Amino acid sequence: MATPPEAEGTRLGDFRSAAVACFDLTLDMPDGDRERLLVSILRAVSEYVGSIEGENDLRLRYEAGDFRSAFIRKDVKQILAGGDCLS
Repeated sequence: MATPPEAEGTRLGDFRSAAVACFDLTLDMPDGDRERLLVSILRAVSEYVGSIEGENDLRLRYEAGDFRSAFIRKDVKQILAGGDCLS
């Protein structure tokens, strides 16, 4: 199996295969490649989280489906979908 491409520049939902490959120690991947992939994933997630500046950004990302695989409490999901204030 080939080493997956680095995760830089991808949306949050695109990290699943890269993260699975990175943490799958049965996957034959040189240590340096695994480390670069992990650093790339952490950098991209950090930039993504850092780019969220407020409630509107959260709502836009929710509507875009970025949190589709995440567990979100029902009351918070209603707020994100309905536009009520989070504070």
